[in-house]
Amino acid sequence: MSATSDGHYKVYEEHMKTLRAWFVAYGVGGPVLFVTQQDFAATLVDSGLSQVVGVLFLVGVLLQALVALFNKWVNWGLYFFDEDDTDTRSVVETVETSSDAVETEMQSQKLKRFCESYSSKVWVDILADLATLVLFAIATVLVLIEVSRGASAA
Repeated sequence: MSATSDGHYKVYEEHMKTLRAWFVAYGVGGPVLFVTQQDFAATLVDSGLSQVVGVLFLVGVLLQALVALFNKWVNWGLYFFDEDDTDTRSVVETVETSSDAVETEMQSQKLKRFCESYSSKVWVDILADLATLVLFAIATVLVLIEVSRGASAA
């Protein structure tokens, strides 16, 4: 990786962290606001949309957490295979070539290829971010509509 590419990646990484933190904060903070503000809560309950709004926020946060967790595991796998690559080969070469050792090595190589392949697929993160944005937008619009109806009825 060139110095320029490394710099671009660091900027991407910082934006990714910021966006994920914002999503989680908004996804948790929105429902907390609705629960702690009695007028919002009453309006949402009366509209029948409180569960829908809650689920939209929960699914958005869950989606971000799952993507972060999966990315963590994949990157740990890349780290493990990078650090352990030479050790694994030497152990397999010195162990008697039994079907178990060959099978274990084949599974290890499949996992390594999966981690390498997945780590280059930014579309997964983009899709999760767009889905989260849509879920939060729908929930927010539903809340704004209902709160404005409640305010105009009062």
